[in-house]
Amino acid sequence: MLSQRVIHAVRQAIAGTEGTERVCTAVVVGLECMRAEPLGKLIMGDIRPDRDDGPVMASPLVAKIAEEIIGHDDPMAAQWLIRVTFAFWYWPVNDKQIEHELVRRFAAPSVMMGLRP
Repeated sequence: MLSQRVIHAVRQAIAGTEGTERVCTAVVVGLECMRAEPLGKLIMGDIRPDRDDGPVMASPLVAKIAEEIIGHDDPMAAQWLIRVTFAFWYWPVNDKQIEHELVRRFAAPSVMMGLRP
């Protein structure tokens, strides 16, 4: 479902990074790419607040990519990362600098804090 271009760009951007920096970079780069993706609006059209079973949210590939970004096999943390990212995609901040700061200060640390020991 996700474009190979988006996945490739995120993997390149996070290479050699860890922890919160890795998650922050992945979210920021992923959002930029997803917003530029020609099929982005179609994919976003499948996301509904009252549905958890659409092709994107239920996709094992999306969950696997989220776990790869986090660097841990933690399905709950992966779900949180997916939901945070899609929330920013669905409801973007007009100022990209503020959006980046929100991701850096709040979203990325919350994903890493919630990891299972």
